[in-house]
Amino acid sequence: CKVPEKREYVLIGSTPAEAERWHNAIRAAIRAEKAKMEIYRVMMEEGFTMHKYNYSNSKRSRRFFWSADEGKQLCWGRAKDEDTQSVNLRECIGITYGPVTTTFQ
Repeated sequence: CKVPEKREYVLIGSTPAEAERWHNAIRAAIRAEKAKMEIYRVMMEEGFTMHKYNYSNSKRSRRFFWSADEGKQLCWGRAKDEDTQSVNLRECIGITYGPVTTTFQ
């Protein structure tokens, strides 16, 4: 992940006990975030239904979306194995929620 600026922080507890509490809190937060990411990963692999907007006519259609190729491809179709399309996520700079392009204004 690239960030605009590199930052480093040093957290210093006023006592060894406080430093241990900080350490435990940060480790717990990291574990919680990893657990959430695993839930999202599984959800992406299994797939879900969303609306896909058509840029040519501004209409939306319900499509089933899922990830494939170890999360490198975003796939969609009427169903998981019916009339599917995909995009390599390395070619994407983002996925936008809702009709927000000038096509829909």
